[in-house]
Amino acid sequence: MRLRNLLLALALTFSGLLAVVPTEAPAEAATPVHVTIKNMAFTPSVVTIHRGRTVVWTNRDLLLVHSVVITSGPRLFHSSLLLPGGSFSHTFNVRGTYRYKCGVHPMMRGTIKVVV
Repeated sequence: MRLRNLLLALALTFSGLLAVVPTEAPAEAATPVHVTIKNMAFTPSVVTIHRGRTVVWTNRDLLLVHSVVITSGPRLFHSSLLLPGGSFSHTFNVRGTYRYKCGVHPMMRGTIKVVV
């Protein structure tokens, strides 16, 4: 069905009857990307997302407190301390590469790549 709609829109565009091809927002854009904090690591450690997508970090270590601190990128921010079971989310609206670490355990590192 999508292919049929796309072909119809392209035909109308090239015939001059339609100036703009409407696009659907990807269904996954509404679904957050989850990063698990467990065993002193961010998993996955590298995430590539589209602009406007939300990333949720959840601390699954049973006895350790962690945080998320952006160390480089177009926008710098940080979470509060995340107790075991705690989460922090951020919606990335600016394209670029965001490198981050745990503010409590700086050897824990990750990267978010935000593309168009």
